[in-house]
Amino acid sequence: MNGLIFHRQNGRSSFANLLILAIVALVIYSAIKIIPVYVNAYQLIDYADEIAKYPGYRTVEAIKNQISDKARELGIPLDRRNIEVRLTDRETKIHLSFDIEVNIISYKYRKHFDKTMTYPRF
Repeated sequence: MNGLIFHRQNGRSSFANLLILAIVALVIYSAIKIIPVYVNAYQLIDYADEIAKYPGYRTVEAIKNQISDKARELGIPLDRRNIEVRLTDRETKIHLSFDIEVNIISYKYRKHFDKTMTYPRF
């Protein structure tokens, strides 16, 4: 009788271990899919921030082209209509708004990024 109870407990612990292993694998898989999205998005935002700080003699169109090219390089689906650039004598303002979708098994994870950078011009 004790052997039978021992096997049942052992079987339960094996199932629990498999369940924990499956959950850990899902978390790792999700992280592998999601982390690069965040890294690329924040690289693009940092790039646009650097342009906003030091626009030089760039035109609005040149800034939009540079940001759009960088987004394409990083694999970010950024439409030029979602890049707003305003250059005045007093400030430089860049606004980015975009969504990135990541497929995780049968779930679609969507992240919206919306960032405005405003810096004074000298």
